[in-house]
Amino acid sequence: MKNPMQMMNFLKGVKNPKDAVINMIKSNNNPMVKNLVEMAEKGDNKGIETFARNMFKEQGRDFDSEIKQFMNNFK
Repeated sequence: MKNPMQMMNFLKGVKNPKDAVINMIKSNNNPMVKNLVEMAEKGDNKGIETFARNMFKEQGRDFDSEIKQFMNNFK
């Protein structure tokens, strides 16, 4: 958002940072992002996991090893 008025309109009604982030994500025009938001709103964890696995596979990365490494940060 380059226009300050767009930002002001965007932040109208936002009560906390979480709402601001959710609004930013929802305003994204990328169909893949919109699909992910819909899955998250529906609680479709399996769909989100499948999406992530496919994305990692396309990048030549291993989802299982990377998620394990990520989760180790929280132990």
